[in-house]
Amino acid sequence: MNDWPPSLNSADLCRVRFALDFLSPCDLLQGDLLRLRRPLMMAARQGFVGRGEDPELRLRRLFDPPLSSDPFAVKRFQKPSPGFVVHPNGIADQKLEAGDRLVIETLFFGSAIQLMADFILCLQNLGRSGLARGEGLFELTEVASVGEDGQQRVFWRQKMSLESLAPQIVTIDSALEDCLPAGRAYRIEVITPARLLHRGRLLRAPKFTQLFPFMLRRVSSLLYACCGLELADEAGWLLDAASRVAEVDSGWNWHDWRQLGEDHDPVGGVTGHLTVEGPDNAQLGWIVALATLCGIGKGAAYGAGQLRLFDR
Repeated sequence: MNDWPPSLNSADLCRVRFALDFLSPCDLLQGDLLRLRRPLMMAARQGFVGRGEDPELRLRRLFDPPLSSDPFAVKRFQKPSPGFVVHPNGIADQKLEAGDRLVIETLFFGSAIQLMADFILCLQNLGRSGLARGEGLFELTEVASVGEDGQQRVFWRQKMSLESLAPQIVTIDSALEDCLPAGRAYRIEVITPARLLHRGRLLRAPKFTQLFPFMLRRVSSLLYACCGLELADEAGWLLDAASRVAEVDSGWNWHDWRQLGEDHDPVGGVTGHLTVEGPDNAQLGWIVALATLCGIGKGAAYGAGQLRLFDR
């Protein structure tokens, strides 16, 4: 039986789908959607100017949240990442033409839900400069959210005000129920390249005992920063349980970022899978399931290190 802290029952999550309708063609190369940080920040700088609050403050709040004011928390949790997670659904090439629609799903956690209007403003401005390398001008025409019943509802359309947005909000525990493994054996798939640094070396074929700490740190840091939840107290016994999990099989591939369209960046990441089993899996399943929502490794907020979880 899987179990998780009851505090997750009151932690908010918003699953949002942004509809981008293209005005010009775009050859979307492998990994382009994993590198939205820089173009989104450039679009934000343009969009925030002259709109009330200090643009740099809004920029940092959305893309580079500050460290906690609690020095003990700073030691326990890694540096906060953005409170949103883009889900690009793989890294395959896409050829988009004028009139095509691309839907980008993004999760917003806890306090980051309040920043959704700024995120929409960023996408609107990005559409004026192009999605990738100046190609692919688009209009953000509608934004929808997904409720606990799995139904999508549009809550914003083009030309509408960004004030008083009302997306559907679910609790994190309800999202866990949709992705938790049912048995004691499950398969973890890494579907977008994950850059994982362990003891100064990049992991090219991680074992579960190496992968799980990345999941735990990512999940605990995000939930603390956005939802005020402290999961670090449980880290000891969770890591101990992870050490007793048996790996059944695995297979890994290495992707060099230079082959994903960005010649000046030499860092790569792994995709692949591993299957694990054992009685302790039931105690760990909720962390692994949360990691499928958050991603792991460098650039996880922008879709790198995305995971899927299946019963074996």
